[in-house]
Order: sequence, then structure tokens, then C-alpha cells
Amino acid sequence: PRTAAIAERLWSPQNVNDISNMYDRLDRISFMLEDLGLLHIKNYEMMLRRLTNNNNIIPLKTLVDVIEPVKIYQRHFQGVKYKQYSPYTRIVDAARPESRRARKFNESVEIFLETGDAAELESLKYWLTKWRENHFKLIPLMELSPIIREIEILSLNLSKLSEVGLEALVLINNNEPAPVKWLDKASVFIEEAKKPYGQTEIHVVEGVEKLVETAK
Repeated sequence: PRTAAIAERLWSPQNVNDISNMYDRLDRISFMLEDLGLLHIKNYEMMLRRLTNNNNIIPLKTLVDVIEPVKIYQRHFQGVKYKQYSPYTRIVDAARPESRRARKFNESVEIFLETGDAAELESLKYWLTKWRENHFKLIPLMELSPIIREIEILSLNLSKLSEVGLEALVLINNNEPAPVKWLDKASVFIEEAKKPYGQTEIHVVEGVEKLVETAK
């Protein structure tokens, strides 16, 4: 589906550069391509069911929705060496090349910090709370499907990062200066959350980092 964006860039005027609008249109193109027979949407949840041995996929989907495979061909140089016959049976194989959920979250952070919009604040709280609690819901799935353990640390880092984001929202909303000790802790969690595990990366780090910077 992203080939449509490349094609459009090649034939469009230079002033056609609204990235948010591009993504909205890509969602539409993606739907149209599915209608023509592509399986990129349908296969996503099918792969998650396979990874969980047909158990409840919601905790795994909550995590995989906000991660992406490592970029710039780094995947081939981090651990697993891929061949033509390599099976695609890992979390990184299910993760989408671009996380729509992470992009929407990071956009919500921008809007909230610019406008203070109450609806955006509630949305940020909702997602950060969901991600904070998700790690503990994912643990039982790891017991059933050891392959998921490859991203256990990534899941834990998302939980810690989300807690930092929620604390930053409280400081911003109350117009309170962030304590030095809290900033130190937040910095550690953010840097840890930037590290890839299982050849995947968390892509809501940018938004949380902006919240922490604003809370200073």
C-alpha cells in the first residue's frame, strides 16, 4: 500500500506535502486494495492468532499495534539472518512497517500541547493507561507461547514508558514543575524504551518524550 505514496510523490507538485492528509488517503487506498484481494489487513490478526496458538490476541495486538520493525535494513544485521526459505513466524514478522496507532498518539500529543484540548487529554490518558496495564495481561500469553518472550522486555518498557507519560500529563495539567528525581527516572525509562528488542521498536517514545520535555 505504501507504494501509492511513492507514486504520488513522483507525479505531484512540490507543494503537495501534507503528511497527515497523505496517511488518511493511504488508509483509504489500503481498504481499496483489500477489496481487490490483497491480504495485508486480514493477515495481521491471523498471524497474531498463530503466535498466541489461537488464544486471546488482544494483549498482544495492543503491543504490536505500537511497534515497528527496525529500519534501514538493520533487521538483517540484528541476530537472525534471513534466507529465501526463512519462515516468517516471529513478532517482527507480524508488526506493520508503520504503526498507525503510534502515529495517531504522537499527533494527539502535538495537538494537546498546542491547544490544551480536553478531548485530546482524555485520549492520551486512555491509551497510556491501556499500555501501562497491558504487560501484565500479556504475561499469561507468554506462558502459552514462548515465542512471544522475545519481546517481553519491549512490553515491560512500554508499560514503564506509559507510566512516565501519565505522570507527565498530571504535571502539565496541574502546571507543576517536574521534580529533578522524576526527570532523572523519566530519562532512564525513555532511553531504555528507545532500544530495539526482537528487531522491533516502540514508536510512541517520541510523544512521551515531548510530554516529559513540556513538564520540565
